[in-house]
Amino acid sequence: MNYVISGSLGNISKPLTKTLLANGHRVTVISSNPERAAEITALGAKAAIGSVEDISFLTHTFTGADAVYTMIPPNWSAPNWKQHIADIPKSASGTKSRPSYRAQLAIKNSG
Repeated sequence: MNYVISGSLGNISKPLTKTLLANGHRVTVISSNPERAAEITALGAKAAIGSVEDISFLTHTFTGADAVYTMIPPNWSAPNWKQHIADIPKSASGTKSRPSYRAQLAIKNSG
């Protein structure tokens, strides 16, 4: 299967990536940091460098995936980042500026 994993090589995404690759799956790892590309490819995964806030990037990256694991990073510039995280599930009800809405839209657009 073809998996797309967001969350770069964090505490969940890196072990998940390693497990999927060890089981013969193709994995693309999303990272916003270009410096992580070498580490991602060294694992045997494809690096997709971009922002989880960029619908076009996500749509392109999600296209052809059998499954997508989305780890939406906290917005440290939000006035109250803890409240921002708590509000993310509410994004499906209409606030189009939130990362989870953009991920949902990209998944829908990617077919």
